[in-house]
Amino acid sequence: MSFIACENHYKSNQNELLSAKSSNQNSDTPKPKEYSKSLVNSGSIKIPLDLETSFYAENIQYIDAEQLLITLPLSSNTLNIYDLSDVGNKLTKKIKLQTEGPDSVKGEVGGFYYHNKDSIFVLSKFTFEVFQVDYEGKVKNSYPLLKEFDPKLPVPLGSTFSPIKYINGKLYISCVAPEEQVQGTYENSFIEYDIEKKKTFFRGVNPDKLNSGNWEGIARLYYDYNKNEDTFVLAFSISDEIVQLKLPSQINTYNVKSDYINSEDAKPFSTDFKKAADYLERGKYSFSTPKYWGILSDWSNDYYYRIGIQPNTYADFSKGIFPNTIIMVMDDTFNKILEHEMNPTEYQYDMSFVGEKGLYIANKEKYNEDDNFLTFDIFTIE
Repeated sequence: MSFIACENHYKSNQNELLSAKSSNQNSDTPKPKEYSKSLVNSGSIKIPLDLETSFYAENIQYIDAEQLLITLPLSSNTLNIYDLSDVGNKLTKKIKLQTEGPDSVKGEVGGFYYHNKDSIFVLSKFTFEVFQVDYEGKVKNSYPLLKEFDPKLPVPLGSTFSPIKYINGKLYISCVAPEEQVQGTYENSFIEYDIEKKKTFFRGVNPDKLNSGNWEGIARLYYDYNKNEDTFVLAFSISDEIVQLKLPSQINTYNVKSDYINSEDAKPFSTDFKKAADYLERGKYSFSTPKYWGILSDWSNDYYYRIGIQPNTYADFSKGIFPNTIIMVMDDTFNKILEHEMNPTEYQYDMSFVGEKGLYIANKEKYNEDDNFLTFDIFTIE
C-alpha cells in the first residue's frame, strides 16, 4: 500500500461506460449467505423526462439539504435539476453549458459539482479545465488543472462513483489511467486543486498490486466523501481494501472481503506495461475479471454501500448471460452487515445515489416500459 501526494499537471481520456444487455441470470451464482439484516426494495420515485433527455446520465448528484437531484445526461452538456421535495419530482431548471462564445466550457463536460447557485463546477473533458458557472450557465472563473500535456500522467474525469467535490476552497477530481502506463504510474489517484494557490496535487492511496502490470484501464479508484467525519472513503476495483483518508495523509485501511468477489483472481492483463490488448482481448479480459464498481457513503444512517461485479465467461457474455450484481453493505466502521444479489440487467448501477430513505438505483426495465419517466427504486436495510 502506498500513499501518493505530489504536485503536477496533466491530460484526459474518455470514460468507459459500463452497461449490461438484457439477459438471464447465471445459474452458477452462489446461494446468498445468511445475514441478520436484509436489503429490501421499499418503493420508488418517478422523475418525468422531457423529449431532450435520454435515460443514461454520466454523472448524478443528490443534495440532501435541498432535496435536489442533478443529472448530466450522456453527451448533452446540460444539467437537469429536479426538485424531489415536490410531489411530481418536477424539473425545475435546465442549465445548458455552452461550447462556444464567452461562456464556453470548451467542449464536452466530463463531470460536475453543484455547490450552490453561484458556484457550479464543470470539468471540460478534453481541455482539463474546471469552469465555475452560475445558475444561468455563465462562466465566472476557470481553473486549468494542467499546464501541459503529459501522456504518462493520470487523466481527470468525474463520474457518479468518483464525483467531483468542492471542500474548503479545494476541488477534488478523480483520475483514470494515463495513455502510457509505466511501472509506478499513479493510476488510482485523484486531483486536489487549490483554488487560491492555483496548484494541482495528485492524491491517492494505491494497493501494491497496481504496480504488477498493465490493467488495461479496469484498475480504478472509486470514492465518496463522508461530511460527518470529513473523510474520503476510497475503494479499489481490483482490491478488497477500503481506505479512510483524512487529508493530507491520515489513513485507516480496512480489508472487507466479499462472499462472491474474489479479488485474488483479479490479475493484470500483462506484466509487460508496454503490451496493450486489442479490442476483443480487452473485452474478454474486462468481463472475466472480478471487480468492484463503486462505494457510496450513507453518512446520515452510518452505512456504506459497495457494488461488486462477478466474473463472466466469453461464452455466457456472447449469449447475453450475466452473473448477479452484488451490493455489499457495511456499517460506519466497515464491518460487513450483508451482501445482496441483484438482477444484473434490471438496473443501471452507476446511476445510484444515497437519499434519506436509503440507496436509490435507476431501473432500466421500467424505463423501457415507459420512457417518459426515469424511475429510481429505493433499497432500505431492515
